[in-house]
Amino acid sequence: MRPVKATDRVRGFSKPPGRDEGEHDQPATARSDRVVSRSGRTATPPPQAISIHGGTRAPGEARSYVLEQLGGWLSDTAASDAALLVSELVTNSVLHAAMGPTELVLLELMVREQVLRIAVTDQGTNLEPRLLPIDPAAPGGFGLRLVDQMSSTWGVVRGGDGTTCVWCELPIGGPAAPPRPNCV
Repeated sequence: MRPVKATDRVRGFSKPPGRDEGEHDQPATARSDRVVSRSGRTATPPPQAISIHGGTRAPGEARSYVLEQLGGWLSDTAASDAALLVSELVTNSVLHAAMGPTELVLLELMVREQVLRIAVTDQGTNLEPRLLPIDPAAPGGFGLRLVDQMSSTWGVVRGGDGTTCVWCELPIGGPAAPPRPNCV
């Protein structure tokens, strides 16, 4: 499989076979790197990626994409948690890497070893993504703290071309996978 580029739009997860709209939602459970969808069928969702234009609409578009892609595979709670983490990471790209409507933010999702790996890549800047000291009077600075609290692990990878990839892993059943040195 070739690497995903920021100009690619990769097809999303399909709904699990046999799932009817309005069917009772049951939490998904995981075995190894395979997920039992709410329809009860075991499957491994393929990796997903989408390029989203930056700007103020990017976090909302990213949230919608995540909920659309994961809604049939994960419990509503896990899909909502993933959407919240994605929203925080994309917001950071828009704010700190100045990703305007003409630039693309790459969002990648991959299920493996009982975790959902989320990666957001932007054009990069000389700022280093890091946890900020808690300052209740400050208007921001809580995004990566939220990522740190909700995910089993997270990190930053700088590309040779100057790009910045911030990734995290969200447990979706069973113990979390160990940290990975590279983005998805």
